Amino acid sequence: MRNKKQIHIYPIYFDISRSREQGRRVPRKLAVQTPSINELEQVASNLDLNYEINAEAKYPRFHWVPTGLLLIKKVEDFNKNVLIKKIATQLKRLRTK
Repeated sequence: MRNKKQIHIYPIYFDISRSREQGRRVPRKLAVQTPSINELEQVASNLDLNYEINAEAKYPRFHWVPTGLLLIKKVEDFNKNVLIKKIATQLKRLRTK
């Protein structure tokens, strides 16, 4: 059962090699090649988010591939889509450094 006080973020949401149908949730201009759970953790830390990591979690649509999962405590200011775009922007900046 899902915890309604947490937002689930999978690395596949930001993967440029995936289509929207396969789970990408950001525009291609904000996506990166094969994002890792460690990069998402670094971005969450940079954004001062309250988060947990589940490294063994698998994205349901690709249940045979362990991708990891970032669990972020809900913040009133952000809904999931806004949070995903903020993470994508920071991830893109992290990759260009």
